[in-house]
Amino acid sequence: MGFLQRLNPDYWEKQMNDSFMPSGQFKLILWRSDPPAEMKTFELTPPLFARFCAINAQNDVLSMNFVFDGAKERVGIARGPNGPNNVPVYLVDCPNASLIFRFSSGYIVTLRGPVYSQMSLIRTPNHPQGVCKFDIVQFEAKSHEKYLVSSRLPFKLPPAGDLAPANASLQAASSLKIEGDDGSMSGLGKHRPSPDGRVNFDDDVHVPADPVNGFGIPQAAMRCLELTENINVMENLFVYTEQAEPYSPMGTFP
Repeated sequence: MGFLQRLNPDYWEKQMNDSFMPSGQFKLILWRSDPPAEMKTFELTPPLFARFCAINAQNDVLSMNFVFDGAKERVGIARGPNGPNNVPVYLVDCPNASLIFRFSSGYIVTLRGPVYSQMSLIRTPNHPQGVCKFDIVQFEAKSHEKYLVSSRLPFKLPPAGDLAPANASLQAASSLKIEGDDGSMSGLGKHRPSPDGRVNFDDDVHVPADPVNGFGIPQAAMRCLELTENINVMENLFVYTEQAEPYSPMGTFP
């Protein structure tokens, strides 16, 4: 997938149309990692999920991957308005799933929690034998972890086993110049390996800015999700205005 292609919302809409039923839904439950504890739930239709993915791509996210550890698959029976309708559905449960975001800045953010999905088999002219599409995917991110690729650190880590004695001088220590957001060079600092292999800093050393908020996703993506809440609340109003008799502009009323 080309870089520019990932930035285009149309690309993600096609992916969602290929993967989800028209009435499908991606339900995302996020927990704040730091106090105060807070939970947010977002229910995304395929077009809104496509927009969410596009905004992530536009905010330094290179890839998003689900990893299932101990997933269980089974076949169930769909339920209609009047009860079971004898149509088989395919279910996947995983209590230990991970959603991994990789950023161009070198950060890797992993959201962890259970995932549940349900798929239905449909037949189309392009797939006469049938193809499975998602009815629902639900992921509850109960926690998240952040890592920074060592090659993106503004210094070189000491090799394993190459430890300096506790009273070693700072002859090997080097000053660091870190490029700021405005292109300027700032943040001089020195570091030295300690006897236990850790790196100690004599001055402040700057690393790439944290790419996610307290819920584990980019702030721009969170604003997108919060906007979907308003859209979902107003969905009935949208439908009514399309079906009801059109009204004239308010200025025409006495």
